[in-house]
Amino acid sequence: AAAMVYLFQNVPGDVNGRNLHADSLKFGSFNASKSWNLVDVPFFVIIAVGSGIMGAGFCEVNLLLSRWRRAHLLGKPLLRSLEAVVIVLVTCSFAFWLPTLPRAAGGGCQEKIPNYVCNAKGIA
Repeated sequence: AAAMVYLFQNVPGDVNGRNLHADSLKFGSFNASKSWNLVDVPFFVIIAVGSGIMGAGFCEVNLLLSRWRRAHLLGKPLLRSLEAVVIVLVTCSFAFWLPTLPRAAGGGCQEKIPNYVCNAKGIA
């Protein structure tokens, strides 16, 4: 997901014609001013438990979806094709509108991050 967001924020040859893929994917500097304390461990445990619950939930939803697909779509090529078309349309819609999300949320553009949405003319 992070690489996809990076791609949409840094399109090769954006409206100003700059080559933005001269360097690799960067997540910034990680120079911590202090080390972790024992007080921080419960927060890490909470994050780990929450992540495990979300992962188990994902597996359960995937299992239910597979069972539903087997019961309702097996042997029906037209419905299976329609399912693929719907998934492609939803994925493309998200990929198309995702770059405009920061502006739509009222965040505006940040000048220190080159972004083709910020530099494009005629985009509200």
